[in-house]
Amino acid sequence: VVTRALNDVTASSFKATYLSPRWIGFKAGVSYTPEANQRSTDFDPDFSAPGLANADLEKVWEGALSFARRWPETGLLVRAAVTYSNAKSGSPLPAFGSYEAWGGGLELEQGEWSGGLRWLSSNNAWESGNAGYDAWEAGLVHQGSEWRIGVEGGRSKNRLTGLEGTSWLVGASRKINQHLDVGVAWTSAAADLPVLIGPSAGHTNASNGGLVLELTVRN
Repeated sequence: VVTRALNDVTASSFKATYLSPRWIGFKAGVSYTPEANQRSTDFDPDFSAPGLANADLEKVWEGALSFARRWPETGLLVRAAVTYSNAKSGSPLPAFGSYEAWGGGLELEQGEWSGGLRWLSSNNAWESGNAGYDAWEAGLVHQGSEWRIGVEGGRSKNRLTGLEGTSWLVGASRKINQHLDVGVAWTSAAADLPVLIGPSAGHTNASNGGLVLELTVRN
Protein backbone atom coordinates (compact mmCIF):
# COMPACT_ATOMS: atom_id res chain seq x y z
CA VAL A 1 0.00 0.00 0.00
CA VAL A 2 1.66 3.24 -1.15
CA THR A 3 -0.86 5.61 0.46
CA ARG A 4 -2.00 4.92 4.02
CA ALA A 5 -3.45 7.73 6.15
CA LEU A 6 -4.60 5.56 9.06
CA ASN A 7 -2.68 6.24 12.28
CA ASP A 8 -2.53 2.59 13.40
CA VAL A 9 1.10 1.47 13.46
CA THR A 10 0.40 -1.44 15.82
CA ALA A 11 -2.37 -3.03 13.70
CA SER A 12 -3.70 -6.09 15.59
CA SER A 13 -0.66 -6.56 17.85
CA PHE A 14 -1.34 -7.49 21.49
CA LYS A 15 -2.19 -4.35 23.48
CA ALA A 16 -3.92 -2.98 26.55
CA THR A 17 -6.66 -0.43 25.81
CA TYR A 18 -8.90 1.92 27.78
CA LEU A 19 -11.90 3.77 26.31
CA SER A 20 -13.79 6.43 28.24
CA PRO A 21 -17.58 6.87 28.13
CA ARG A 22 -18.83 9.39 25.56
CA TRP A 23 -19.75 12.71 27.17
CA ILE A 24 -21.49 15.54 25.26
CA GLY A 25 -20.16 13.99 22.07
CA PHE A 26 -16.55 13.49 23.17
CA LYS A 27 -14.74 10.20 23.83
CA ALA A 28 -11.09 9.48 24.64
CA GLY A 29 -8.96 6.37 24.38
CA VAL A 30 -5.42 5.22 25.09
CA SER A 31 -3.53 2.00 24.43
CA TYR A 32 -0.12 0.48 25.15
CA THR A 33 1.50 -2.11 22.86
CA PRO A 34 4.71 -3.87 24.04
CA GLU A 35 5.78 -4.71 20.47
CA ALA A 36 4.28 -3.88 17.05
CA ASN A 37 4.74 -7.24 15.36
CA GLN A 38 1.31 -8.56 14.30
CA ARG A 39 0.35 -8.11 10.65
CA SER A 40 -3.19 -7.39 9.48
CA THR A 41 -4.86 -7.96 6.12
CA ASP A 42 -3.40 -4.86 4.46
CA PHE A 43 -0.60 -3.76 6.81
CA ASP A 44 2.49 -5.39 8.30
CA PRO A 45 4.21 -3.31 11.03
CA ASP A 46 7.11 -5.77 11.16
CA PHE A 47 7.81 -5.93 7.41
CA SER A 48 11.34 -6.84 6.35
CA ALA A 49 13.03 -7.74 3.07
CA PRO A 50 16.57 -7.92 1.66
CA GLY A 51 18.13 -4.46 1.54
CA LEU A 52 15.45 -2.92 3.80
CA ALA A 53 15.78 -1.99 7.47
CA ASN A 54 12.98 -1.96 10.03
CA ALA A 55 12.58 0.33 13.04
CA ASP A 56 11.21 -2.61 15.14
CA LEU A 57 8.79 -0.42 17.08
CA GLU A 58 8.18 -1.28 20.73
CA LYS A 59 6.66 0.33 23.83
CA VAL A 60 4.03 1.98 21.67
CA TRP A 61 1.62 4.48 23.25
CA GLU A 62 -1.44 5.51 21.23
CA GLY A 63 -4.08 8.05 22.17
CA ALA A 64 -7.18 9.49 20.52
CA LEU A 65 -9.92 12.01 21.13
CA SER A 66 -13.11 11.70 19.08
CA PHE A 67 -16.31 13.69 18.68
CA ALA A 68 -19.66 12.53 17.28
CA ARG A 69 -22.96 14.38 17.22
CA ARG A 70 -26.12 14.59 15.11
CA TRP A 71 -28.04 17.86 14.93
CA PRO A 72 -31.77 16.92 14.93
CA GLU A 73 -32.91 20.15 13.26
CA THR A 74 -30.81 19.51 10.14
CA GLY A 75 -30.10 15.76 10.35
CA LEU A 76 -26.38 16.47 9.95
CA LEU A 77 -24.05 13.95 11.61
CA VAL A 78 -20.49 15.08 12.36
CA ARG A 79 -17.68 12.73 13.34
CA ALA A 80 -14.13 13.93 14.01
CA ALA A 81 -11.00 12.58 15.69
CA VAL A 82 -7.40 13.45 16.50
CA THR A 83 -4.85 10.68 17.16
CA TYR A 84 -1.27 10.51 18.42
CA SER A 85 1.30 7.69 18.53
CA ASN A 86 4.70 7.47 20.20
CA ALA A 87 7.09 4.50 20.23
CA LYS A 88 10.69 3.46 20.81
CA SER A 89 12.83 1.76 18.20
CA GLY A 90 14.29 -1.65 18.98
CA SER A 91 16.52 -1.59 15.89
CA PRO A 92 20.29 -1.87 16.44
CA LEU A 93 20.82 0.73 13.71
CA PRO A 94 21.63 4.13 15.26
CA ALA A 95 19.76 5.95 12.47
CA PHE A 96 16.43 4.88 14.01
CA GLY A 97 15.08 6.73 17.05
CA SER A 98 11.72 7.49 18.63
CA TYR A 99 8.64 7.23 16.45
CA GLU A 100 6.01 9.97 16.52
CA ALA A 101 2.87 10.39 14.44
CA TRP A 102 -0.20 12.63 14.37
CA GLY A 103 -3.43 11.82 12.58
CA GLY A 104 -6.89 13.26 12.18
CA GLY A 105 -10.15 12.79 10.38
CA LEU A 106 -13.50 14.43 9.67
CA GLU A 107 -16.71 12.82 8.37
CA LEU A 108 -20.01 14.50 7.52
CA GLU A 109 -23.25 12.63 6.87
CA GLN A 110 -26.65 13.99 5.87
CA GLY A 111 -29.48 12.04 4.35
CA GLU A 112 -28.15 9.61 1.74
CA TRP A 113 -24.77 11.38 1.39
CA SER A 114 -21.59 11.06 3.44
CA GLY A 115 -18.04 12.27 2.89
CA GLY A 116 -14.81 12.32 4.80
CA LEU A 117 -11.15 13.26 4.91
CA ARG A 118 -8.26 11.91 6.99
CA TRP A 119 -4.55 12.68 7.17
CA LEU A 120 -1.39 11.26 8.73
CA SER A 121 2.02 12.77 9.43
CA SER A 122 4.90 10.81 10.99
CA ASN A 123 8.67 11.12 11.39
CA ASN A 124 9.31 7.53 10.16
CA ALA A 125 11.27 6.91 13.40
CA TRP A 126 14.27 8.50 11.68
CA GLU A 127 16.69 10.11 14.12
CA SER A 128 17.87 13.09 12.06
CA GLY A 129 16.86 15.19 9.09
CA ASN A 130 13.54 15.83 7.39
CA ALA A 131 12.58 12.23 6.54
CA GLY A 132 8.91 12.06 7.46
CA TYR A 133 5.81 10.61 5.84
CA ASP A 134 2.64 12.56 4.99
CA ALA A 135 -0.60 11.21 3.51
CA TRP A 136 -4.25 12.11 3.04
CA GLU A 137 -7.32 10.20 1.88
CA ALA A 138 -10.81 11.48 0.96
CA GLY A 139 -14.06 9.82 -0.03
CA LEU A 140 -17.69 10.52 -0.98
CA VAL A 141 -20.54 7.98 -0.79
CA HIS A 142 -24.22 7.96 -1.78
CA GLN A 143 -26.25 5.31 0.05
CA GLY A 144 -29.67 4.56 -1.47
CA SER A 145 -32.23 1.94 -0.53
CA GLU A 146 -30.62 -0.64 -2.83
CA TRP A 147 -27.50 0.96 -4.34
CA ARG A 148 -24.35 2.27 -2.69
CA ILE A 149 -22.04 4.34 -4.95
CA GLY A 150 -18.76 5.90 -3.91
CA VAL A 151 -15.43 7.38 -4.93
CA GLU A 152 -12.23 7.75 -2.91
CA GLY A 153 -8.68 8.90 -3.49
CA GLY A 154 -5.43 9.55 -1.69
CA ARG A 155 -1.90 10.87 -1.98
CA SER A 156 1.29 10.31 0.02
CA LYS A 157 4.91 11.42 0.17
CA ASN A 158 7.71 9.59 1.96
CA ARG A 159 10.79 11.79 2.27
CA LEU A 160 12.85 8.95 3.78
CA THR A 161 12.53 6.67 0.75
CA GLY A 162 11.80 9.36 -1.85
CA LEU A 163 8.55 7.58 -2.77
CA GLU A 164 5.42 9.48 -3.80
CA GLY A 165 2.11 7.83 -4.61
CA THR A 166 -1.51 8.43 -5.55
CA SER A 167 -4.49 6.09 -5.63
CA TRP A 168 -8.22 6.24 -6.38
CA LEU A 169 -11.24 3.96 -6.52
CA VAL A 170 -14.75 4.20 -7.98
CA GLY A 171 -17.28 1.54 -7.05
CA ALA A 172 -20.89 0.54 -6.58
CA SER A 173 -22.70 -2.21 -4.71
CA ARG A 174 -26.28 -3.44 -4.78
CA LYS A 175 -28.30 -5.03 -2.03
CA ILE A 176 -29.70 -8.32 -3.35
CA ASN A 177 -31.54 -9.25 -0.15
CA GLN A 178 -31.11 -8.84 3.61
CA HIS A 179 -28.24 -11.35 3.58
CA LEU A 180 -26.37 -10.57 0.35
CA ASP A 181 -24.65 -7.57 -1.31
CA VAL A 182 -22.73 -7.62 -4.60
CA GLY A 183 -20.22 -4.91 -5.46
CA VAL A 184 -17.85 -3.94 -8.26
CA ALA A 185 -15.11 -1.29 -8.34
CA TRP A 186 -12.26 -0.02 -10.45
CA THR A 187 -9.09 0.87 -8.59
CA SER A 188 -5.87 2.49 -9.77
CA ALA A 189 -2.57 3.37 -8.10
CA ALA A 190 0.57 5.15 -9.31
CA ALA A 191 3.95 5.74 -7.70
CA ASP A 192 7.00 7.87 -8.40
CA LEU A 193 9.90 5.54 -7.51
CA PRO A 194 13.51 6.61 -6.88
CA VAL A 195 16.12 4.66 -8.86
CA LEU A 196 19.88 4.78 -9.14
CA ILE A 197 21.21 5.61 -12.61
CA GLY A 198 24.97 5.22 -12.56
CA PRO A 199 26.43 7.57 -9.94
CA SER A 200 23.25 9.68 -9.74
CA ALA A 201 19.66 9.16 -8.67
CA GLY A 202 16.54 9.49 -10.80
CA HIS A 203 12.87 8.58 -10.75
CA THR A 204 10.60 6.24 -12.63
CA ASN A 205 6.83 5.99 -12.73
CA ALA A 206 4.93 2.79 -12.01
CA SER A 207 1.18 2.24 -12.06
CA ASN A 208 -1.42 -0.48 -11.95
CA GLY A 209 -5.18 -0.78 -11.95
CA GLY A 210 -7.81 -3.44 -11.90
CA LEU A 211 -11.36 -4.52 -11.38
CA VAL A 212 -12.48 -5.61 -7.91
CA LEU A 213 -15.51 -7.83 -7.31
CA GLU A 214 -16.90 -8.13 -3.79
CA LEU A 215 -19.54 -10.41 -2.31
CA THR A 216 -20.82 -9.56 1.19
CA VAL A 217 -22.76 -12.20 3.10
CA ARG A 218 -24.52 -11.39 6.40
CA ASN A 219 -26.07 -13.83 8.84
